Amino acid sequence: MTSAQRVAVALSSVVLVVTIAASRSAASPSGPWGYWLVEANGAVSPFGDANPSFGPNGSPRLNAPIVGAAVTPGARGMWLVGADGGVFAVGGDARFHGSAAGLRLDSPVVGMASTPTGNGYWLLAADGGVFCYGDAAFFGSEGGAETRTRFVALLPTGDGLGYWLVSANGGVWPFGDANTFWGPAGYPIFNAPIVAAALTPGGKGMWYVGADGGVFTVAGDARFFGSAADLHLARPIVGIVPTPTGQGYWLVAADGGVFSFGDAAFLGSTGGLPLSAPMVAIAAGAFTL
Repeated sequence: MTSAQRVAVALSSVVLVVTIAASRSAASPSGPWGYWLVEANGAVSPFGDANPSFGPNGSPRLNAPIVGAAVTPGARGMWLVGADGGVFAVGGDARFHGSAAGLRLDSPVVGMASTPTGNGYWLLAADGGVFCYGDAAFFGSEGGAETRTRFVALLPTGDGLGYWLVSANGGVWPFGDANTFWGPAGYPIFNAPIVAAALTPGGKGMWYVGADGGVFTVAGDARFFGSAADLHLARPIVGIVPTPTGQGYWLVAADGGVFSFGDAAFLGSTGGLPLSAPMVAIAAGAFTL
């Protein structure tokens, strides 16, 4: 990123700051493509065609660090979720449907996912507990099951009538109408724990990514386009998101470095820049700009 503009944005009573990428000409494919990088302090950095008005980006009063994010179906709004289950609706059409912040959690929240309508969301805890809000239905969880692994992702089916839970050891647990062929996926040996997962655009395949940048395809139409496993990473990988075509994906590291594979164009990163908090997620969506 050659330059950036710091913009102050007021959201409710909190002053937010959003970092806007100065250039969108970095080999962008046809159509609106982009991504947001999310820091543990709630900072959101947009690149490519990602909406620059999202926040919070600055110093919102968080009771726990942000651990995940999800965009609305039209990519005009975003939710952030904290380790304590607190949910923050950010910009556009993201609406607040409730949170787990007032609950006594057995394990911290690690991520969230939107329903297909955008009128609800699921939260996932590290012990496999699932919390539902809005029109998100409960189809089961691993909370209290003593699976002896940390859960890292919840991926909903296309119709919102099921989801997969993904664990750090590569296990996949299906619920509702999620394809049972995918899980449990057993316990293969990884060089580093799985930290994130993503579905293909049609929901018929899945990718895992490990902290070392290793990428693994799981059933269906998920194809391998490369990984960062052979690179000398300054910080571990924390997230993965596919391109709109499913013919590529982006990885993000805790220092904000972005790694592009397949038809994923590099649109910018915060790698090498001073960050006030670690990067925790990369988010993208089907843009309707």
